[in-house]
Amino acid sequence: MVAKAYGSAENLAKVFKDGFKVEDRAVAAANSKWKHKTGMMTGQFKHLIVGHEEEAANALFAAVKAGKI
Repeated sequence: MVAKAYGSAENLAKVFKDGFKVEDRAVAAANSKWKHKTGMMTGQFKHLIVGHEEEAANALFAAVKAGKI
């Protein structure tokens, strides 16, 4: 779902760098299962991803490719 929603790690990194706005959270918007987790996503963004946007996007895409998520 992440790969389908964002297309590439580079696209996701751009979303992160632009501030990970609610309207840019394509996975949450596309799947009701994730909508209730947007608060958690915001917290993780603010504390873990800021300053590490490219690494976070690459790690997420690697986990998807490996079948871990």
